[in-house]
Amino acid sequence: MKKFTNYYYVLGVSQLASRKEIRTAYEQKKRLYAEGDAQQALLEEAFSILHQPLSRERYDEEFERNTNRRMSRQRELQLSLLRQRA
Repeated sequence: MKKFTNYYYVLGVSQLASRKEIRTAYEQKKRLYAEGDAQQALLEEAFSILHQPLSRERYDEEFERNTNRRMSRQRELQLSLLRQRA
C-alpha cells in the first residue's frame, strides 16, 4: 500500500487555503530546491493536485479517510496500552 502524503503539509498551507495561497506557497517553496530535486517533484505533485478543484476534492476525501484510519489505529494502541497497565 502506498504511503499517504499530506500535500497541505508539503506546501505549508492549511486545508482551508485558497487557490491563491496554494500558488503563493508553491512559488515560494519552489525557489528553495534545484531543478530535478525529489523535493521539487513532490512540490509540483502537491500543487497540481491541490490547485485544481476536482482533484483537490478527491484528495480531500482520501485525506479524510486516511486521517480517520490513522486516528482509529492510535486509539486502539492507546486502549491496548491502558489495558496492559491495568
